[in-house]
Amino acid sequence: MKRALGCLIVAVVAAAPVQAQAIRFAVNVGAISYAEVGEQLQYDGGAVGGLVEWRFGRFMVQGEGYLSRLEPDAETGLTEDLEFTQGDFRLSYFVSPALALQIGGSGRVAKPEFAATDVGFVRIGLLSENRLANIARVWVRGAYLPSPKFSGGGVSGFAFEIGLGAWVGTSNGRFGARFEYDFQRIDRRGDRGDRRVVSVGDGAAILQ
Repeated sequence: MKRALGCLIVAVVAAAPVQAQAIRFAVNVGAISYAEVGEQLQYDGGAVGGLVEWRFGRFMVQGEGYLSRLEPDAETGLTEDLEFTQGDFRLSYFVSPALALQIGGSGRVAKPEFAATDVGFVRIGLLSENRLANIARVWVRGAYLPSPKFSGGGVSGFAFEIGLGAWVGTSNGRFGARFEYDFQRIDRRGDRGDRRVVSVGDGAAILQ
């Protein structure tokens, strides 16, 4: 089974710098597409959520969550809507101005209960962030996802995620536009030995 989830998010963010600190808050509104290729499932709909980012010294803490309500594609023959609730947490420590160690966790819950697989995992990875100017920066990140947990049982042989992003805004960092794309792949082996591939793509455009 292969699952894909695409998301376009627009948000308004306020940043409050305090000495060597910066705190940003966002309210996100977006659109999501979700598909299970092996099961011939296709859902599309909207999402709302929030983002908090706190930078202090060499550390950066990010927390994000959203709720999406998706409608099935007419060609699938499904009639019941699908809801996703997802939360993400990342803690980064910059060993240099452009390179950080990153850990965190994520969880995704679907309703109705058996419409899609709930999954939770931790992440261990790296973040590379480069400031092109006072008003622009770009970043790339990648992480290994050890031992994801699934609501329907099974184990993961290999799981990873990668992400790309860019930010352009004011010189004081209070307002700007942020663009992101994240991709996750999780190989899942069921209790009966069946193998499924869960892949999630998440793209975001955020005004802050």
